[in-house]
Amino acid sequence: MQDIEIGNLDEARRMIGDAKLLVERVPSEVVRSEALRLLGQALLALGCALLALGDRGGQAAIEEAGTTFERLDEQDAMRQVDSILRNVQGLVEVAPWSLARRVRA
Repeated sequence: MQDIEIGNLDEARRMIGDAKLLVERVPSEVVRSEALRLLGQALLALGCALLALGDRGGQAAIEEAGTTFERLDEQDAMRQVDSILRNVQGLVEVAPWSLARRVRA
């Protein structure tokens, strides 16, 4: 995963496309750990895309990715999530229209 550039719509669209491709790769009859790994990657990509749009709701997706990687004991992925969360801390204001707020409502 690369650095996140806040406000770059083209980059956010690409990241959303990457997340979609990862979700589509999960077949119905796949081994649970591989499905969880792909889910974690998709959540991470989606969260980065949302943060690139300036939506702090992406943080929730990234945190969920971290939880997924933790369940799999994926140490490298957990470190990546931790690094991303530390790097974006304080960079993005919470948007009142945050996707995370709408989904949980």
